[in-house]
Amino acid sequence: MRTGKLLIFMTILALTLGVWAAIAAAAPAGPDGDTRTTIVEKAPISISSPARTPGKVTPAAHPEAVLWDQPLSTVNQGAYVNQEFSDFPAYSSFLADDFTNPAPWNITTIFVPGDGWNGFTTLFNATALTWQIYADNAGVPDGDPSGGGNPPVWTLTLTPTDPQVVIGNGTPGGLPSNTTLNLATPVNLPPGHWWLVFYPTLDFTNYGQYGRQAADTANGYTAQFINPGGGFGYGTAWQAWTVIGPTQQDIAFRLEGDVAPSIVWDKTIDGVPWTPQMQITRQTSDTIVVQEVLHLTPPMPSRESSAVQPAASPPRSRQVYADGVASDSPAPAPPQAALTAIPPPPGAIVISFDDVTAPCNFGDTTALRDAYAGLGVLFMGPAVNDGGGIVNECGGWGVSGYSPPNFLGFNQDAFFSDGGIPRPPETIMFINGANYVQVNVGSCSGAGQIVTMEAFDAPGISLGSDSLVLACTLNTLAITANGISYVVIDSPAHFVLDDLAFLPGAPAFAQIETWNPEHLRLLDWAATGGEVFIGVGRVEWTGEIIAPATITLTKWFHVEPCTWTETVLWEELWLDQTELEQRPVLVNKLAPVLWIDSVGGGDVLAGEPAQFTLLFGNTGGFDNDVWIRNDFPPTAPFVSSVPPPTNVDPGGLWAEWYVAGLPQGAQGAIDVTVMIEPTLPPSTTIEIWDGIFDHTGALRDWVIIIFHVRSPEQYIYLPVVYKNFVAHP
Repeated sequence: MRTGKLLIFMTILALTLGVWAAIAAAAPAGPDGDTRTTIVEKAPISISSPARTPGKVTPAAHPEAVLWDQPLSTVNQGAYVNQEFSDFPAYSSFLADDFTNPAPWNITTIFVPGDGWNGFTTLFNATALTWQIYADNAGVPDGDPSGGGNPPVWTLTLTPTDPQVVIGNGTPGGLPSNTTLNLATPVNLPPGHWWLVFYPTLDFTNYGQYGRQAADTANGYTAQFINPGGGFGYGTAWQAWTVIGPTQQDIAFRLEGDVAPSIVWDKTIDGVPWTPQMQITRQTSDTIVVQEVLHLTPPMPSRESSAVQPAASPPRSRQVYADGVASDSPAPAPPQAALTAIPPPPGAIVISFDDVTAPCNFGDTTALRDAYAGLGVLFMGPAVNDGGGIVNECGGWGVSGYSPPNFLGFNQDAFFSDGGIPRPPETIMFINGANYVQVNVGSCSGAGQIVTMEAFDAPGISLGSDSLVLACTLNTLAITANGISYVVIDSPAHFVLDDLAFLPGAPAFAQIETWNPEHLRLLDWAATGGEVFIGVGRVEWTGEIIAPATITLTKWFHVEPCTWTETVLWEELWLDQTELEQRPVLVNKLAPVLWIDSVGGGDVLAGEPAQFTLLFGNTGGFDNDVWIRNDFPPTAPFVSSVPPPTNVDPGGLWAEWYVAGLPQGAQGAIDVTVMIEPTLPPSTTIEIWDGIFDHTGALRDWVIIIFHVRSPEQYIYLPVVYKNFVAHP
């Protein structure tokens, strides 16, 4: 077909291991008007990269921050398909490997080595990078990226240029295919068994293939492969990744961060362990004993400084520098030892900036940002590319009293390689807070000028400051305050700072219990640790997790009377202002079931006393305030009783007996005597009303005793005649 328009042909040939993609690009029309077409072919989408000679494996730059490490294999560095193909979705495939954490983790860094083939050049061509963590489901992930199964417990999708992402050259391909995710917000992962998934969304036609690589470790389960679209013909479910070629069990990746503080909470109600949906049944005046036991484990952060900085030029011995800038001046005199700096306190986290190869010149590096996020520290300058930069002592600063060879330098007259300016003020943020911060500062060119450090809490309220006069020998700025979120360091001079040290803020727990004070009353409490604050219907138990410990709080509650039948003891556990768990207890109050009856009544004579017996009891829950009342008619006023009444009408028209507490199953009796009015005619009916009342004054049961006045007995005397009576002499 002849036409002057652009013609594009694409042919997709399905193969056993992949597809061939053919792209036809139309060439300019020839002299005769024909359209000339050139065919450019790519290799098939395949399950793995071609075999390559293994390269050198670089160990973790800061092993003290490593939580889990499966280094790149030294014998098999091939890459295996792990990519969301935006143009061939049926071939999208994902790899996952498992890890376990016996204690809570704060994951700050995730490193995944990888490699590319089939026209791959860089991961920067990906439209998205996705990290996911799934729960374990009997040896495979509990879900998959296509939406199968359950969703991940954590997921994050970023662009390759996001500030949290660092893409480095992979091994052995040497292409930008390794990813390091430095999380601005750490992943707080509870103890468990988990699966890590990482994949790029990358167009195959234009950018080739990406894959993950094997590790020589053998941890947990065999790594898993899934091709949800079924394009490769291996099925659509998770299966051992060995199906696509590797013989190694594990996939390479590394997790960094710290072991988070943990709390194990044991709770008992009257000695019975708490369970979800727990309910208890109690009676008025019962005592409920609630015991809380907290097993506290403090965080375990790294104690040595380390970081991964952008590649920097090595120090150049022949060039002379002054304050990190090339200079024609003579080299400064060798520094002298310093005696003025304060040693870091025991247990402090120290960042010496000496874990990288730093340049002499600011122009060969960039501003420090999140290289120490694994230690819980972030650095920020006054603008996007501004702030302090790590430089080598060869930069001609002339200072002493630092830990060689590097420090963090500031020079408002210099420029970084990206155009930023190494100028203060420098903001240093502590991700988990701090209670103490110190740093050594000095300057020869700015000797005599002031440098200041000010500390702030999270809302930005100043917690205090420290300042000193700069000198060639570094001296120490230090601030002690609870809840330091960040410090700001500023000076008009060129200066350096080194050996930043801080004591992380101890994580704080809070256990809060609330209840309706009209239903329950706190009688007493006892604690073996922490601080207890008592309010109306509220107990707060707080403290800091400084060292491993087990502490106990015991509370005694009284079940109050009144008409309520259901209430809740509501309890929450918090750690660093994050709610961990709720443990409510439903309290059902067994209502009293009061009853009253009588024995007696019947026929009586006018003018004579009459007796009856009141019987009463409780078949329900305890009632703490029971009353019994009799109302007597004028024709049969009250005379006496056993036991005697608590209150009685002078005219005998009523009487009351206070029974007080009446437990479940209790019974009692009252013997009552009344006087029948003498003038009552026979056949008169007399009714006496009796009732029993609970603690609220509510009538719960009643009975009526009935008497009938009968006629007096009539006696007739008749003569007796004895027949055949023989008198004896």
